[in-house]
Amino acid sequence: MKNDNNVAIQVLCVWSGLAYALILWVAMIPLANFFPPPSPNMSVTETALLFKDHADGIRANGVLWMIAAGFYVPFICVIFIQMKRIEGRFPVLSYVQLIGGVMTMVVTALGGVIWCVLTYREYANPEIVMVLNDMSWFILFFNISPAVFQNLSIGIIGLRDTRKHPMLPKWLCWFNIWLAFAFLPDIMIPYFKRGPFAWDGFIAFTLPMGLFFVWFIVMIRPLIAVIRRTDEEADAV
Repeated sequence: MKNDNNVAIQVLCVWSGLAYALILWVAMIPLANFFPPPSPNMSVTETALLFKDHADGIRANGVLWMIAAGFYVPFICVIFIQMKRIEGRFPVLSYVQLIGGVMTMVVTALGGVIWCVLTYREYANPEIVMVLNDMSWFILFFNISPAVFQNLSIGIIGLRDTRKHPMLPKWLCWFNIWLAFAFLPDIMIPYFKRGPFAWDGFIAFTLPMGLFFVWFIVMIRPLIAVIRRTDEEADAV
């Protein structure tokens, strides 16, 4: 007998990934005007004025990032369950994906916390504001290891899936692997304050953020399909 409630819950968990991505974009673009982020080349005074003059929007952005972080958890748990089915008894890469996803969730929430702290007091020390602003962008984009290992794990397990109906199509497995490598240029952020490798640059920010959003969109249909197919197979046993 089919467990329709379980299938429905898993499908909702898949859609929660897209909710996560949409909330981040709504928070960054119309609310905080953080697309692209504030330039790392801004002076202390300019940075302090930014958080003073746009405190409400940046605070709302921080609150939404905190909320969005929770939506990421159900999404990575669904991927974990399906990866574990492929790996079997020793699901090492499944746990790598899960832990990498949890760390990404923590990073998302931490970014939201820092932005709210920056807008909490109206007359904060400008130097402290600048340092915390730097920290927020370093935490969010320099800290790439969790996302890299998460996507690599998904891609590798997907390619090793020899079942008649694999979890992901091969092209999507390769997309996950390629996405992991697309995040790698962010390790150059500490060396640049302007240009494509700065935290507001095309290679370090625009490209990975755009691909990250696309990732959620292209993962939805295959995941929902495998959830429903697994339920049908279980019902046939």
